[in-house]
Amino acid sequence: MTLSIVVVSSETQPITHPGDISERVSQLKKQVKALQGSNYLCDRRK
Repeated sequence: MTLSIVVVSSETQPITHPGDISERVSQLKKQVKALQGSNYLCDRRK
């Protein structure tokens, strides 16, 4: 069993709608799931 965690922050990009969070998380989730084993990924986009 593996664990994949994605962290999204509103510090660099404002979150005005719950859909914004969902969109960011789904993009990052694809990236972290492509890695082997348990991983985490923090959204550092500016």
